[in-house]
Amino acid sequence: MTLRTRRLIYSMFIAIFLLCVPLIILYTLGYRYNFEKNKIQKTGIFILKSEPEKALIFLNEKLQKEKTPARIINLLPNDYLVKVEKENFYSWQKKLTIQSHFTTFAENIFLFEKNQPKKIMDGNIFFFSLSPNNRDAIFIEEKTVGKELWYIDLGDYNTNLLYRLPPKTNETINVEWSADGQKIVINQATTEKYIVLDIKTNNASVYDDLSFFYSSFREIKNKLLEPKNLDDFTFIKSPSSFTTTLNKKNKDITVFSNETGNIVWQEKAELARWSPDENKILYLKNLELWIYDFSKNNSTLVTRDSQKIKDIFWINDDYILILVGNTLKSIELDDRDARNVTNLLSENKIKNVALDSDEQKIYFTIEAENEKGIFELSY
Repeated sequence: MTLRTRRLIYSMFIAIFLLCVPLIILYTLGYRYNFEKNKIQKTGIFILKSEPEKALIFLNEKLQKEKTPARIINLLPNDYLVKVEKENFYSWQKKLTIQSHFTTFAENIFLFEKNQPKKIMDGNIFFFSLSPNNRDAIFIEEKTVGKELWYIDLGDYNTNLLYRLPPKTNETINVEWSADGQKIVINQATTEKYIVLDIKTNNASVYDDLSFFYSSFREIKNKLLEPKNLDDFTFIKSPSSFTTTLNKKNKDITVFSNETGNIVWQEKAELARWSPDENKILYLKNLELWIYDFSKNNSTLVTRDSQKIKDIFWINDDYILILVGNTLKSIELDDRDARNVTNLLSENKIKNVALDSDEQKIYFTIEAENEKGIFELSY
């Protein structure tokens, strides 16, 4: 080999080295060539987490090697259709954008399990209410002997008769739990007597009005309303620093500060629920569902429906549950792209929905002719 040839080969290796090293450095730093845009771009990252974990991930319909929770790197800036799937669960999908130098997060993906409801109590039941601790409940059943108020332990489904009205009495019974879940108050619509019943001991006390147990029974922190007007209001479970009332006549939701007694928020609404993080309130106004965020001092429209929304719940801080017509729907609150909406259940004449978010169970009654009773749906 001549000296000239050796120098040529030597020069070629130096040129290749000088050319490749910057490319290797750029590649290591996360730069890639974007053939669509015909230029080199810094890539981005997806951080994806789901409940439950170990769900499959698809980007633009392509299955990824990672499962949730996942950190997917070196993605060119673009819009990606992200789909998360797990067997026997409803899928989640959303179009998300990867930007150069940035990480895009989707850490609150909740996959709802596909289950059929289980009947836990047979009978003509037209009222059902979970206790504040969600471990037991009360229900009213129509029987030939009259209307009966029952207690049920949701751990073993044992029941206990609490109260009975005479046969052929069409009178309405209003029932409410105490704040500590140890007592209930029973009020017959045509009487002005209030029966306070201890669930565990069956000891009962009768009152002429609510003023005798106004503070202790409902644990209202201050005298915000006159006792004589209490029947016009429903007290909504609230954070310890607030008292929330619904005026059943005027359809006003009012939030009072327990420290000052002043009104901190008020809105025309038919229903309201506080979020688990106690920073937001979900409320129903006509056919629209809104969230007021106390930390941001603003309201956000979640959804509107042509059908009447009958009840609303928080599943967690990122998902809500609504009853529309005879359908139970979960709605995702992440408003990037379209919200994920899942029809969890459609049943004829579904009523008295109650949610136990800790155990991930939905309770409801059905009053259809061919199917009656209390049901439980795990999600």
